[in-house]
Amino acid sequence: MRLDVLNRGYGPSTKLLFALIRLFSRHPVPDAAKLVFYRPDFYGSRAKELTHEAMRGPSPWSVGDRELMAAYVSKVNECAFCIGAHTATAGQAYQDGPKVAAARPTWNQPPSRAASGQRCGSLAS
Repeated sequence: MRLDVLNRGYGPSTKLLFALIRLFSRHPVPDAAKLVFYRPDFYGSRAKELTHEAMRGPSPWSVGDRELMAAYVSKVNECAFCIGAHTATAGQAYQDGPKVAAARPTWNQPPSRAASGQRCGSLAS
């Protein structure tokens, strides 16, 4: 179920931010990002803290490795905006564009879940 309220109900500065994201990425803003901005006091601040801890907190994985994994998950979830954002961030973290580009060709093979038709977040078995 998609919440229609995520298409409206933002202040002018958030609307401007979303317009800039659409302009530069050429993709709609993902619903997850809209949710973070819609209720920052209820959900957004906590989600940002959790995401920051996962992506930048202590880990045996480098920032580049985590961003590449996030880009791959975004590929599985079919979110072009997130693929681009995580791939670009991985490139900055590694400072090695060819390394990031070399990882992408392996993404052409779908994982077994996607091959069976089950999408991320699906309750179907």
